[in-house]
Amino acid sequence: MFQSIVIGNLGADAEVKSMNGKEFTTFRVAHSQRWTDEQGQNHEQTQWIDCVMNGKQLGAQQNI
Repeated sequence: MFQSIVIGNLGADAEVKSMNGKEFTTFRVAHSQRWTDEQGQNHEQTQWIDCVMNGKQLGAQQNI
């Protein structure tokens, strides 16, 4: 089993789908990394992570 913690922003509402009689939930998370280089210039890089969870996951909430 592979377990991961992803901290970022949801790209859209999670979707519940089914295939071969099994349900799963899909969603995308954007993780942004910001840094300043040696010349003092600010940079930002965003990476989108596609996530799939087995079953119907109704507990996803927005943290404030």
